[in-house]
Amino acid sequence: MKSKLLQCVGGLSLAAMVLLAATPEKKPNPSEGARLNNLGSAYYEVGRFRDAQRAYEESLLLRRRLGDGESRDAARTLSNLGAVYLELRQVAKARATLEQAARAL
Repeated sequence: MKSKLLQCVGGLSLAAMVLLAATPEKKPNPSEGARLNNLGSAYYEVGRFRDAQRAYEESLLLRRRLGDGESRDAARTLSNLGAVYLELRQVAKARATLEQAARAL
């Protein structure tokens, strides 16, 4: 039973990754930052931490370019990125990123 549930959840995450990765916005806007954050979360859930890192970093870069780098959404993305750094055993980067997220809140 548990195995089937994990397969289902993994399948949903894979489907989410495909949909999120396939629908980029033509012009940068705030919803693009959210899409990239959600893509990072889908990658994180299936253990693709390097892909999650790239998606979160892209989300932050876009948010900062649009002047949204200090919002609660940006703080959430920073927190997510900090969690990725922990998974990648990059403790110093994780700490700095999580501290930055806390300051943004």
